Amino acid sequence: MLQIIIPIGLFLSACLLFVLQPMVGKVLLPVYGGTPAVWTVCMLFFQTVLLIAYAYVWGLSRLKGSFRWRMVHGCICILSLSSLPLVFSPSATQGSPETHILLSLLQLGLPLFVIGSSAPLLQFAFSRSALTRARDPYFLYAASNSGSLLALLSYPWLIERFSGIHSQFNVWNGLYCLYLVLLFLILFRARYEASAVSDKRQNTITKRQALKWIGLSFVPCSLMLSVTFYISTDVAATPLFWVLPLALYLLSFVITFAQKPIISHNLVLRVSLFFIVLPLISFAASAHSIPGYLLIATHLASFFVLALLCHGELVNSRPNASQLTGFYFCLALGGVLAGIFNGLLSPHLFVQAYEYPLVIALTVFAIRPLRLWRIFVILSILAFVAIMSWSKATTVLSQKRNFYGIKEVFSHAGAHVLMSQSTIHGFQVFGDENPTDGARAYYARVLGLGTGIMACQFRSQDQLKIVEIDQQVIDIASNPNLFSYLRDCPPRTNVVLDDGLLAVKKTQNTSLDLLVMDAFTSDAIPVHLLTLEAFTLYQKKITPEGVILVNISNRHLRVLPVLTAAARRLDMIVLHKQLNGDNRLGQLASEWALLTTNEGLASQLLSKQGWRFVADAKAYLWTNDYSNLVPLLKWFQQA
Repeated sequence: MLQIIIPIGLFLSACLLFVLQPMVGKVLLPVYGGTPAVWTVCMLFFQTVLLIAYAYVWGLSRLKGSFRWRMVHGCICILSLSSLPLVFSPSATQGSPETHILLSLLQLGLPLFVIGSSAPLLQFAFSRSALTRARDPYFLYAASNSGSLLALLSYPWLIERFSGIHSQFNVWNGLYCLYLVLLFLILFRARYEASAVSDKRQNTITKRQALKWIGLSFVPCSLMLSVTFYISTDVAATPLFWVLPLALYLLSFVITFAQKPIISHNLVLRVSLFFIVLPLISFAASAHSIPGYLLIATHLASFFVLALLCHGELVNSRPNASQLTGFYFCLALGGVLAGIFNGLLSPHLFVQAYEYPLVIALTVFAIRPLRLWRIFVILSILAFVAIMSWSKATTVLSQKRNFYGIKEVFSHAGAHVLMSQSTIHGFQVFGDENPTDGARAYYARVLGLGTGIMACQFRSQDQLKIVEIDQQVIDIASNPNLFSYLRDCPPRTNVVLDDGLLAVKKTQNTSLDLLVMDAFTSDAIPVHLLTLEAFTLYQKKITPEGVILVNISNRHLRVLPVLTAAARRLDMIVLHKQLNGDNRLGQLASEWALLTTNEGLASQLLSKQGWRFVADAKAYLWTNDYSNLVPLLKWFQQA
């Protein structure tokens, strides 16, 4: 029975852990402006919990006798029931978002600690049993990661798509109770040998071994976080694009720790250099010259092969079962160090995402037969980063990076251009005497600042309030040496540092003639600003004749069906317009949607301004409880 229950327990605990991660990340996103950095900080917290849990299991393994470690863990499991039902409800506060996210995640408490300790604990229990395969329990790590992989792939495609967040937490609480039942059967319905403290075989781990395991764990985990940041920044900060790199990360564990690996490690060694160089080619190419899905596939493929490389080396250097818990502790420590490096240090150390190519360089150390190539490849990658930085230095006017992303202002052909990640957010051609076109509005609120060009669309008698969540963007737009729109354009403009949704909540009802939403960072969309609840709030704040104007420009997603669904619920008219842009005015080609109950204005716009009435059948309603991107992807659809 034990030979069946332990793999089932490992599988279930892994499912619980890796479903919980995207669940809490999804809840946190609206609170902190929808930035992909939320996921990086979440990963740091989960890695830290795993480190503590693995250290705890290592301590249990040093206890004399089998009864003690079983009783200790049994008591902690009983205490964890006091945290149920688990309900995660963070709230935004002033100060460092990283710190507040980490503090909010403490709500997960003992249940997270219990399931986090499952992988090393159950393998340790298996190794102390009388089963024939007890001396080599590492194959169970593949079973554990299989559960993790299934949970991650199921979340965006099944769980998130067909159930709301409240239902997800209810099911999770029920499955956690089932896991505790299985765990008590494992702990107290089987006989175990004395703990590893009495085992004289290879009782010590050398510093060299430990450093090697930590390094081989650090590199793929850091690569995973780097690839995740890259994808979720340029597409969307949602679980769909979080789980892809993490799923590949876990799949590499499944393959390498299997009794008979599906992919030979020797094959990985032979092709690894190619996949080290491959991401550099995509870095050098323009993001707009390569289809989004192909660019993402390139980086994911390279990451997967390099993860196989490092994890294959971990398997080849694993100790025997007596040092199993110490081995997993080193793996967890490497993950925590990667989270600290990517989530906390890199935004302050690098103005660009240079941690990505630098960690790619470190993978060369895992290629054991190619010692001479190591120095060559490392120097080549570092040279690439240096050249990339130097080549931009002649034109770059400002570079800033923080929790909310990377911002760069550079000069090109007489214009100052604001670039966020790989997307241009506006530019200004200097020498233009009159940048305004005099759009109609009386009292307006704009969500999202950018270069400040929106101020030039209003008249001198208009009142304009612009809400921006990122202080660095405000600093850029307010600097007349970079962009002069806020200084030179006619309306009375007030720029406020706040989250768009929170700022709208503070606004008096029926006080706005126009609410403009231009809050997308790169092509990543803030999901919380597009829910039914959000549009219900917007409708309350505008006048009966007022307008909600939304910038829905996006290379990867069809956002219009989401707005259409919300508008139909609120009995609002939806108009759609494609703009070609005007370089002279610093305007880029864009796509807009307009929502209103003002039939007269809608008729006027339809007849004279080039707008079209949206009567499309496809509509996908998002709520605070439910949202999913899968139906909106346009990579494989005809434009």
